[in-house]
Amino acid sequence: MIDLMGFAVAGPDHYLASGHPGLRTDLPNPVGLIASTDGGETWTPLSRAGESDFHALTALPGGVALGYDGTLRRTADGTTWEQLAIPAEPHTLTAAADGQVLATTGTGLLRSPDAGTTWVPVQGAPLLQAVAWTDDGTAAVGITPDGVV
Repeated sequence: MIDLMGFAVAGPDHYLASGHPGLRTDLPNPVGLIASTDGGETWTPLSRAGESDFHALTALPGGVALGYDGTLRRTADGTTWEQLAIPAEPHTLTAAADGQVLATTGTGLLRSPDAGTTWVPVQGAPLLQAVAWTDDGTAAVGITPDGVV
């Protein structure tokens, strides 16, 4: 068992996650970025083991991952990370097929048109706890703190 804090679907049966090891695992705490390519049956450490607990995590096209562990970080290969700036701490991250990213924050919804490099507030968006893109990436849906979708 692993206490997954961040979780993202990278493809069919391909998952990325982060969190804390369970009692019967030999992974470091925190686990860093781990991956499963068999639908979650087994997990392989990729990077930042013992360093990062990504509470917000999303998978972008082309194998890129974006995660927040107190710092916003991006990786194209699962091992080498770059730090990025974001105006507020993200609670959740979600990526569209074209590389746009949405971040829910305590100050409002943010949008990045360029895979997390730059961020702008989404004008008129309500405060959201969670957000996800539609399958075609043309719209997003979110949940407010009082449960309105």
